[in-house]
Amino acid sequence: MSKALVLSGGGAVGVAWETGVVFGLARGGVDLRDANFVTGTSAGSSVGARVAAGQDLESVVAFYRDMGRKLAANAMPRMGPTDEELGAVMGKIADTLTGDGTPEARRAKLGQFALAAPAAPEEVLLERFADLKDVAWPPSYHCPTIDAETGEWVVWDSTSGVGLDRGIASSCCVPGLSAPITINGRRYIDGGFRSPTSADLAKGNDLVLVISLVDRSAQTGAFAQMGFGAQLERELQYLRDSGSEVLMFEADSYSKAAIGINPMDSSKAPAALEAGIRQGETEASRIGAFWNSL
Repeated sequence: MSKALVLSGGGAVGVAWETGVVFGLARGGVDLRDANFVTGTSAGSSVGARVAAGQDLESVVAFYRDMGRKLAANAMPRMGPTDEELGAVMGKIADTLTGDGTPEARRAKLGQFALAAPAAPEEVLLERFADLKDVAWPPSYHCPTIDAETGEWVVWDSTSGVGLDRGIASSCCVPGLSAPITINGRRYIDGGFRSPTSADLAKGNDLVLVISLVDRSAQTGAFAQMGFGAQLERELQYLRDSGSEVLMFEADSYSKAAIGINPMDSSKAPAALEAGIRQGETEASRIGAFWNSL
């Protein structure tokens, strides 16, 4: 019997919220570190890696709370693109991924955009995961990314020979915002643009918990244009059809309000963390009945 944890994308703010959820669930008696299989895509990549590595997330929670104090004291500048800047980038990405050609060809075109676009150098993104640079790749952890030149979907694991910090960064470098990450001479872009959850990777596990910021009901906007909600529904059905029991954990109204409309606006991260902790604690009984049933 095996259980899998799936963590979705959701930008810089999503990292904070998912961290809070995992931390809050642990407070409520649900320890996700005993997952047999973990996959984290884009924002979920760093949270998933930390869970799979057995970290308790105390230091990450402390980081966000310190950020909140600095923001409140006006001791920290705004970080991340404005709503308008992000909207322009996401519009370009959505148009590219819904254009002509096969999915792989469209992803390759997105990779071309990422390689040519002015963006923060890869070292800036890598620095965010510097504390994981020397951490051994956890055997249970799987991290999706996309080859920027070919559009091929690539999944790193403990046999790939990739540094954990680079693997994570390759899964969350948004085209137009962060430069593609170099691994073994090739360049890689955000794995969330093949699937925001990569939930289908969890096939074969008896229990699958999906912690997701994908709005399955969205009818407008770039994410709806890319069909992310419908794709998640297909992946969930695929898991159920393959024999897995699946449970969703999605942002409640309080969490959605804290996260806001710009997932890359890091000033929202401290509030998103606390909302995630609150929701994790609140839903610990429901999640625990599922997760601890094995």
